[in-house]
Amino acid sequence: MSAPQTPNPTSITKSLGAKGRDWQKLDIRRAATETPPPREFIFASMPARKGMYAMMIGPDGSRKSWLALQVAVGIATGTQIAGGLWPAPKKGKVVYFTSEDGADELWQRVHAISRGQPPEFIDDLDENLIIVPLSEGHDGLTLVCQTKDGSYGQHESVSTLIDISRGARLIMIDPLADALDAPESDDQAAKMLVQTLRSVSRETRAGVLVVHHQNKAAMGGGERHNQTSRGHSKIPSGCRWSVTIQPVSDQEAKQREMMDAPYWTKIYEGKASYAARAIGSSDIGLYHYPETADEHGKTVGGVPLVRLLPVKEGAAGDDAPKPRTGRKRTNGDVSATTRPRRGLANVAG
Repeated sequence: MSAPQTPNPTSITKSLGAKGRDWQKLDIRRAATETPPPREFIFASMPARKGMYAMMIGPDGSRKSWLALQVAVGIATGTQIAGGLWPAPKKGKVVYFTSEDGADELWQRVHAISRGQPPEFIDDLDENLIIVPLSEGHDGLTLVCQTKDGSYGQHESVSTLIDISRGARLIMIDPLADALDAPESDDQAAKMLVQTLRSVSRETRAGVLVVHHQNKAAMGGGERHNQTSRGHSKIPSGCRWSVTIQPVSDQEAKQREMMDAPYWTKIYEGKASYAARAIGSSDIGLYHYPETADEHGKTVGGVPLVRLLPVKEGAAGDDAPKPRTGRKRTNGDVSATTRPRRGLANVAG
């Protein structure tokens, strides 16, 4: 028989006393009479609670990995993300597992993001950010695999991930498909994946953000809700926050008279379980600046930054069919008047 547990004064649960099960029950009296602590978010509307995960969803080539890296850098340094897409989060350790981009490409991107930053930014980055380019080694990361009896279970590499990530504020896995040694549409495999992601968060007390591809039907239709991710519906249903990113369609580019549509990525919050959606406008996007030369004349890649999409005079964008009036509009952290915006990217932050 296990020893009795010492009550945790900050916990709102207590033991249920169920035989053979560590089930907890909510302390109803405290819940009804004591003011709960304010909700905390890792960034945007992603809750800072153990046992939860979030998703970043988008089609191939939509710059998901770029945005994921900027989230990692923003949390590691406590600075605003992507030029103000989301405000500066609480600083903390980030562990970013990526299997698509190698060390050389990540070098290019980290260098581009860090150009012109003060020494303390670099110090925080070096201390708080761990990037694991899985393509550089022989051992990849697998979360779920098939067992000898034909069912699905956690892979042994999950324990290694947990050991590396203890003390982290955020764990990132990019892309999710590469960490799943099972069919994405399999019901049992999807259930095990959801349980594994939650287990990783509970064990490390860190948030978990997975980068995942959008399904073909959603890509063709420009859909942006939470259930547009590829694979079984249990995977997006189990997350507590998601963001969807998409390229600008040819139709919208024509409508907005955009001369540089390939440089744009549109941003939407598909799900926010514990807060109002901060991004709901069709006018907010990331503008990926072309390659530029550094102070030594060396060509370096541009960095996607938040901007307001150009608007054709008299047009209203895909979420507001009525003509613009010149009144003030506020979208999350991005404010602008409704004057027509044409041509290249406009500064939004």
